[in-house]
Amino acid sequence: MGLPSFSDAKWSELAPQFGLHNNVALLQLPTFVTPVYLLPPTFHVANFTPAWPTLDVYRDIDQQTREEARVRILDPYIVPILALFQGRIVDMPMMESQYSSGGDVEHEIIMVGGILFFVIQLKHLDSGGNNLAQLFLKLLSAAAENGTLDFTNLRVYGLLTDLTKFEFYSYDPLEKQFSLDEEFSLETRRNHYCFGMIHVTNKIFSVVMHGYVRGLEAIVLKREKTMPPGSSEQMQRLASTSRLSTPMGSIHTGVRRESTSKWEHALRLANDCLDVFQRPFENNEDIEKNGKEALELLAQSVYAIPRFTKFTGSDNDAISEQLSALALELVARWHEKKLQRPLERPLYPYP
Repeated sequence: MGLPSFSDAKWSELAPQFGLHNNVALLQLPTFVTPVYLLPPTFHVANFTPAWPTLDVYRDIDQQTREEARVRILDPYIVPILALFQGRIVDMPMMESQYSSGGDVEHEIIMVGGILFFVIQLKHLDSGGNNLAQLFLKLLSAAAENGTLDFTNLRVYGLLTDLTKFEFYSYDPLEKQFSLDEEFSLETRRNHYCFGMIHVTNKIFSVVMHGYVRGLEAIVLKREKTMPPGSSEQMQRLASTSRLSTPMGSIHTGVRRESTSKWEHALRLANDCLDVFQRPFENNEDIEKNGKEALELLAQSVYAIPRFTKFTGSDNDAISEQLSALALELVARWHEKKLQRPLERPLYPYP
């Protein structure tokens, strides 16, 4: 018998398996709320520039009927968030698992080490719970996939949205329990919508950041697993110094011990990043200062560990100022070659 696809999931079939209410409108889940970290205001200003014309191209939210177009509308917000992690967190399609044949996932966020921790589904929400069932099935699939990599007890997160209502959930494989994080709605008038997306952007970043720190913790613990008796002191130290408020649970592994120094360094910097994000503030200038300092620490953290996939550029080019300088240089070189060879097709080799 073939595996079901995500799109075939029905609330009436999934709910009894997990002791959930048959009527999704009466569903009451426990809460697991990730804290929201405020990105610098200038980050949101930069997001606004591509997001506004994207609505010109694909039409405003209240005129949308196709899920494919809605994916494009969310991209100007998702891409800059993941770009902060410089290739250590990427967006990939979901693989087949015991719960589903895979595919049909708009965004699947996975970090170096293979840890899958955040899936985003864009669907109309008036489906009688079937779209929520599909998201929950994806969370189960993500947890199962993590289990194959010996990251058995990592919580996975999900977002169900039609781009007007945003519902954040999570699944704890240790307790086998779904939880509600946060839900809210946005107005569809463009100015109001772009205004509301500031909170959405902060929330999505916060979930990704939470997953990144949890993932680093899991990788460090996995690499420390083969230490001799007494290594539990290292695990206790790691748990006591974590800036995240909830326990991750035990990690079952059997891997050969490798150097953990770079992963521990990345984790320390990531925790320092969280500390800065949580500093008090009184005005926009404080938020900007805290946010920029925190993102600098995040950049140092991600540079301490390898990329998820092969990279043909230079990490030095990834810093925004250097990236802008590189763009100006390459554009200038291209046009210089065009001026030298005005009649040739512009397929010049890289200078």
